[in-house]
Amino acid sequence: MTNNQILNAILHCYLFAQKMKLENNAKYSKMTFEFIFNAQTKDQAVESWQMEFLKQTLINDGFIKLPETGVEPFELTPSGVKAAQLGWYKKNERDLEIEIQTNSLTIKDLKSSKTSLTIALLAVIIPTILSVYSLVQSANSNKDKEIDKLKTDLNDAKKEIDEIKKELILLKK
Repeated sequence: MTNNQILNAILHCYLFAQKMKLENNAKYSKMTFEFIFNAQTKDQAVESWQMEFLKQTLINDGFIKLPETGVEPFELTPSGVKAAQLGWYKKNERDLEIEIQTNSLTIKDLKSSKTSLTIALLAVIIPTILSVYSLVQSANSNKDKEIDKLKTDLNDAKKEIDEIKKELILLKK
C-alpha cells in the first residue's frame, strides 16, 4: 500500500471509531493510532518512522486531533470526516495523475499545433510567393511587349526619316 492508501484506510478506521464512540462501545479506547496503523499495515514491511510520519500528516492536514482529555484515541475533525468520506488522499493522487496527463497532452497538442501552424503558414506563403512571381513575370512580359513595340515604332520612324531624306535629296537636285 502507498502512503496515500494507508492514510485513507486510517481515516476510514477513525470514521468507524467515531461510530463506536457514539455507541459507547468499550473497544473504542483501544483505537489508538498505533493499533489502527498496525492493523492496516500488518501484511507489509513498514519502517519505524512511517507511523509517526503518517500521524503527523493527518494532524498537520487537520483531519485528526487529540480529544480534550489529551489521551488517545484521536478524534476526527469535521474536515477529517469529509476527507474520510471522499477518500481525500486517493482523490488527490488521482487529481495529480489527471493533472500530469493533462499537462502531457497539452504539451503534445502544442507540439502538433506548432506543426499545424507551420503547415498553415507554408500554405499561405507559397501561393503568395507564386502569385508575386507570376505578377512580376507578367509585368516583365508586358514590358517586353512594350519594348518590342517601341523598337518597331523606332524602326518605322527611322525608315520614314530615311525616306524623307531621300525625297529632300531628290528635291535639291
